Amino acid sequence: MNTTGNIAFYDLHTRIRDPIIFSLLDIKQGERILDVGSGTGYFAEKMIAYGVAPVCVDISVDNLLSIKQHQMNHLFLINAHAEKLPLRNDSFDKILCSEVLEHIDDERQALRELVRALRPGGLLVITVPCTESKFPSLIECLGIKTVHDYDGPEKHYRKGYTLAELSSVLGNAGMSISRSVYFSHFFSKLLLDVISLLHLFLRKFVMRQCAWNWADIQQLNSSVFFSIYKIFFPFLLMVSKLDKYLLSSKSQGCGLAVCSKKQA
Repeated sequence: MNTTGNIAFYDLHTRIRDPIIFSLLDIKQGERILDVGSGTGYFAEKMIAYGVAPVCVDISVDNLLSIKQHQMNHLFLINAHAEKLPLRNDSFDKILCSEVLEHIDDERQALRELVRALRPGGLLVITVPCTESKFPSLIECLGIKTVHDYDGPEKHYRKGYTLAELSSVLGNAGMSISRSVYFSHFFSKLLLDVISLLHLFLRKFVMRQCAWNWADIQQLNSSVFFSIYKIFFPFLLMVSKLDKYLLSSKSQGCGLAVCSKKQA
């Protein structure tokens, strides 16, 4: 049950990534953890239950203010670009960078900064869109522009990565992948595309917006549209889990999560 009002609790893409991310992070009490591109703090908020006080970095001030409004006092908030982190060398045991690299023009510099802030032996967990998937995007087939096509925090500089491409850019930063997981297969992707189409219709034709951030989405929490969506969300989450039972876990999905370790 969502006790903080964070709208990301009802984001299907976030909930699909949730168990994968925490399995890869394997958080231990007292560890220093950095959440880069934290949005409105969904993952960072969950980390508190593990006995850690995560540091949240985000390019959007509005996203960080949304975290502050949730009164999550255990979170440290920093407004910065991933390419230039105002953090000391070897400061963190683990770093999460979920759905961020595709938004960064110079992802190589961003990875160098993440590795710099990570202590020797520390773990870096990354999730990105995966371009290896055999399931076509409904939105791309229809030729519809999304928030990722417009300037702002949500702009995409690349569609995603293959495992080989991500391994290459991590290798250039001195990291090697130890574990990788594909996620969001047929059923999940279909649902995500339908939800995205409905959200795009709401934003473009009702709210007259082309670009937005997570803080803007958070403001939908009290809307009639979101109240209706919440009723159907448990069913959507259940259908998305069909991928796990009906498709091979080794098949390429529309999402890719990796864990890499910094050498001593």
